Amino acid sequence: MGIRLGAGLAFFSVVLLLESPAAHARPEFARREQKACGFCHINPQGGGPRNQRGLGYARAEFRFPPRAGNLNDLDNKKQRADFILARKLIDLDHVRAAKRILERLHKALKKQPNAQKMVGDELHELNVRSGEILGQARRLVRKNELEEAVALYAILAEEYRDFAVHKDARADLKEISRDKDNRALVKREQNEARARLALLDALASAAAGKKTVSQKELAKVVKRYPGTRAAKSAQAKLPKEATAPPSK
Repeated sequence: MGIRLGAGLAFFSVVLLLESPAAHARPEFARREQKACGFCHINPQGGGPRNQRGLGYARAEFRFPPRAGNLNDLDNKKQRADFILARKLIDLDHVRAAKRILERLHKALKKQPNAQKMVGDELHELNVRSGEILGQARRLVRKNELEEAVALYAILAEEYRDFAVHKDARADLKEISRDKDNRALVKREQNEARARLALLDALASAAAGKKTVSQKELAKVVKRYPGTRAAKSAQAKLPKEATAPPSK
């Protein structure tokens, strides 16, 4: 099956042509960084394609790269809090929410060039890594690892709607769906991607200090997307009494 490379991704052409090594879960990294394998991989259990965090980690020779810029360049306390929240959202892999905050900040910082550059660098990094994720998906298609490829495409089509890769991911998914044998897989992973986004919204609420709201959103994920990977993760984050069946 020939997946076309969309013209709208000229900006990412160099990135997409680079063939990176297979992204295997490496327990030694998890132990060294004291992170779960799912911290750097799309799959919560680890292994397979890397997420935004994992791509940055691999590019920095398997170290978490230091954050550039100085928060003191942000004169306004609210702007500083928003930028910190955006970075927390990036760490959660909630790129859509992070990008919207960063874009708003970037426009508001015209008179603060150092701060505007710091925000612009974060936006640039998000865009570059989104291209790398699309590159991972296309490499997986060429290797005939369709299940992992479709999972990535579905995430790009759902979570990356404000990015240049969105249209290309949707077009590639449509091409894959032309084969009727793949349609059930595409539909399942699209549902998984919607569940993942709902989970990220719940985690974002927690990052913003809205713990009660977050708990309610987690419960909705469990109820609305039963059997999905996100629902299992959401249930693990809820108090046992919140999801326990009613006593007779």
